[in-house]
Amino acid sequence: MSDRHHFRTRLKAGLEALQQQPECNTSQIAAIGYCFGGCAVLELARSGAPLQGVVSFHGELDTPLPAQPGVMQAKILVLHGDADPIVPFEKLIGFERKCDQSMPTGKWISTAMPNTASRAKARSAPCLKQG
Repeated sequence: MSDRHHFRTRLKAGLEALQQQPECNTSQIAAIGYCFGGCAVLELARSGAPLQGVVSFHGELDTPLPAQPGVMQAKILVLHGDADPIVPFEKLIGFERKCDQSMPTGKWISTAMPNTASRAKARSAPCLKQG
C-alpha cells in the first residue's frame, strides 16, 4: 500500500457514508479489523476520525503518517501474535513506543499473544501492555 493519504481518504468516505445512515448513532461508532482491516482501522484512528475505539487483530502497525499528539480520538486495542512473520514482535514494541509518545495514558492497550506464528491461530494470552 503505497499511498496512505489516498487510503485514508477512502476510509473516511466509508465512515461518512455510514454516518449518513438514519440508523447510525454517530457518537457511538467503533471499528474492528483483521490483517489488512487491522491496518485500516489504525489508519482511520490516526487520521483523527470520530471513533469511540478501534480494534486491530494482526494488523500492519507501521505507517508513514504517524498520528500527531492530540489528534486521535479513538481508544486503541491491538491484538497481535509475538511470532507473526509478517509483522514481527519488534514492530509491536515500536508501535507501543509511538503510542506512549502520542497518546494519553489509558487510551491504548496492546496484547502480544505468545507463540502465535500463524495469523489463523491467534489465541488469548496474558502478555498485556497498557498505556
